[in-house]
Amino acid sequence: METQNERGAHPRLRHDPAGPRYYLADEPLHAGDMLELLTDDGSWVTGRYEYYWDRKNGNLDAYLCIGEETLTIRETATLRTTSGHRFRP
Repeated sequence: METQNERGAHPRLRHDPAGPRYYLADEPLHAGDMLELLTDDGSWVTGRYEYYWDRKNGNLDAYLCIGEETLTIRETATLRTTSGHRFRP
C-alpha cells in the first residue's frame, strides 16, 4: 500500500469498474479535487484536478488548473492532497 505524506506521491493510473482513474497514494482522484504540485524549485503550487477520458481511444489525460493556467499531469509528477481537498458543490 502506497502512502502519501508531506513529500507527496506520484499519481498512478488504475482501472476501476467505471473505467480508468488516477490514484494518489491508493486514494482515487476526482474532478475538482484540490491538489498541490511540487515544482522544480521545491515549492508547492495548488490547483484543481481535472481530467478528460477519450473513451474511443481509451486515453485518460489529467490536468491541474492553476488560475488561468492548465498543466498536464504526468505520472512522474509529485502531488499531494490539500486539507479538505474534496470538492463539495
